Amino acid sequence: MLPDLPLLAALALLGGLLALDGTSFGQFMVSRPLAAASLAGLVAGAPLQGAAAGLLLEALHLAVLPVGAARTPETAPAAVAAGGVYAAGNPAQAALLLVVVFGLAWEWACGRTVVRLRQENARHALPTPDEAGDPRRLAARHLRAMGIDFARGAVLTLGGMLLLALLLRLPQGFGLLPSQVRLVLAL
Repeated sequence: MLPDLPLLAALALLGGLLALDGTSFGQFMVSRPLAAASLAGLVAGAPLQGAAAGLLLEALHLAVLPVGAARTPETAPAAVAAGGVYAAGNPAQAALLLVVVFGLAWEWACGRTVVRLRQENARHALPTPDEAGDPRRLAARHLRAMGIDFARGAVLTLGGMLLLALLLRLPQGFGLLPSQVRLVLAL
């Protein structure tokens, strides 16, 4: 179920780029679950499996309205992790349930890191007296904040992929679950 190292790196980079789209740069909507998971599936070589995970995540995410100061889930790293692992592992369709449930939970965990990122950005946004009025230093601060956001997205994507791959393997070794549950988990 775990993608190989070059694929893990490519998917982590994709997750970082799409995290930028969701918060720091662009907001072209490619960070939406359907687009993000489909792109992850494309990178993994199985775009339809990625799209299947993304479609379900998107359908469940449609009710989320980012209005005002509402805390919302961040979809890109979670969708890339879910779509990438599902596409790379070529699991049975029943595993899609676990992939989607994990993706939903991971979206909320990733959303909490966006809150923390914004708090840190606000803390570092004010220039020191010697920096005031220097557009180069302001641009450097902005690029640094974007770099941190990219790294955050990449790390969350990688962590999500590793955790999901572990969850998809865990019940196999126990043999304690009823056969119906193992069937649902596509083990």
